[in-house]
Amino acid sequence: MNGFHLNSGRNHLGLGFLVAVLAVTGFASPASAQILYGAATGCIDCAPTDSTLYIIDSATGEATEVGPIGFDNVTGMAFVGDRLLATANGDDVFTPRSAILIEIDTATGEGTLIGEVDNDDEGLCGRMPDITYDLLAGILFAYSDRCGDEDEFEGLWTIDPETGEGTFVGASGFTSGGNGLAMEAGTGTLFATPEDDECLVIIDRDTGEGTCIEGSEFNVPPKVNALDFHPVTGELYGSLKFDTFGDEGVVSRLVVIDVSDGTTIVIGDTAEGLDAIAFFTPETADPASSRTFSGDVCFVATAAYGTPMADDINALRSFRDGYLLTSPLGTLFVDGYYRTSPPIADFVAKHPTAATMVRAALTPVVFVLSSPWMATAIALLLVSALVARRQVRVARVRVK
Repeated sequence: MNGFHLNSGRNHLGLGFLVAVLAVTGFASPASAQILYGAATGCIDCAPTDSTLYIIDSATGEATEVGPIGFDNVTGMAFVGDRLLATANGDDVFTPRSAILIEIDTATGEGTLIGEVDNDDEGLCGRMPDITYDLLAGILFAYSDRCGDEDEFEGLWTIDPETGEGTFVGASGFTSGGNGLAMEAGTGTLFATPEDDECLVIIDRDTGEGTCIEGSEFNVPPKVNALDFHPVTGELYGSLKFDTFGDEGVVSRLVVIDVSDGTTIVIGDTAEGLDAIAFFTPETADPASSRTFSGDVCFVATAAYGTPMADDINALRSFRDGYLLTSPLGTLFVDGYYRTSPPIADFVAKHPTAATMVRAALTPVVFVLSSPWMATAIALLLVSALVARRQVRVARVRVK
């Protein structure tokens, strides 16, 4: 992008131009196109309450409502491809103290039941506080708490994403709740946050056994109830129910946890009752997901140029990342675009004339984005030429 930066001080592109660019183009999505979703009840430590889906600004914790999910106490979320799956309280759906798996529409927030994971009546565990997905292994992991007749243990599970059926892997050795769970993509390591020793815990994928990371004891506050790794920076994000020990009472905050020693840094206040978080990155979506079709053609611009690596697409991509994805509204707009553009891109990919027209339409847009100062200079020259031409005409009229 030759040092081109979009920011509030230098950005002269209006919202109308922004919408026009997205309406005509689609971008092959890089890893930086991440969206942090959250589920919150609007209250903390309350009885089973309907949850709402939010988009959360990972830099500030600010939450923008998407819509009601329609299920009680959504406590864990993870993307399986481009499907946002979640665990929730299923007491009103099945038996008391049952855990269910649902799928959430990221455009509306609406949840759809997939099936029961387990329950305290006929099974072992009726609560699944968090889930995480291993894309390479194709395994959806879950962490359970308050298992057994006396709520005497908690541990690791796997869940079938298609049916919701849960399979117990093993007890972790912890008992006090809390219980966020996230997998580090580069290593496959499972991290959890049980409250027992207020430490960061590594969970054995094969046995479920948990081990506190040395030096992390008492560095992780109690009630870190959800975890997920940022897909670009690799930082471990968490949702924290924080007792201010003051007039504010207990508040929900977005935090970052150092995986080496559990040191926890507060980013900011977030949606009240936040109990689940999940990052979405289109590039890491399952190849079998609905975002992939006609081979590798996913979006309009990629279809028009025939490759996601064209220089013009890089310019459009930078525009999206530097401008649109810096605000919750822009992020929501991009997510909606991802869901509506595939049919258009498929048409463009199959019709050379349409591809030519799209490339022609994008050329001036890309020029402005890639060389803003040159574009401004040319625009000034054109304006100057028009003004000079008008002055010549006026002079001729006066002579006559």
